[in-house]
Amino acid sequence: MFLFGMCLDIKIVCRNIGNDLASAALWSGSERMLCPLVNGLSPRYNFFFVTLINSEPFRLVDEASVALLEKIIATSAMPSTVIVALTTSLMKDVLNPTSETQIVMTARRLLSLIQPRHPSVLQKVAETLSEADESLIDAVEQLVISLSMVNFSPI
Repeated sequence: MFLFGMCLDIKIVCRNIGNDLASAALWSGSERMLCPLVNGLSPRYNFFFVTLINSEPFRLVDEASVALLEKIIATSAMPSTVIVALTTSLMKDVLNPTSETQIVMTARRLLSLIQPRHPSVLQKVAETLSEADESLIDAVEQLVISLSMVNFSPI
């Protein structure tokens, strides 16, 4: 796992990594590489590695990481399993009461990009999280409603 964290740091600084990943999304089995990458950009999974490598506690405050996630979201050919993994990670970040404000704001912004492009994925993840922990039902519903309201503009 430590090696993966180091590789992730090297890849994030590469130019055109977003374009390369968008092209890679067309490959059969690309989700085997992309899902761990998406999970590696999540605070829950990457806290230990990032703290050791570049002393920043979370990836969602890193502009390059956020830009990479935005590119993943915007890629139409991205496998749905990658979007599910990313949506799950972001929703957990928003619903976690110990998440820092900047992390929550960035996660919400990324979720608002997912909502119009992959509404069925967002709904599926919301249902899964609600079923897994019934104490989150109201919070998950509020989150989904607020994301829907962001994308609603009156005529």
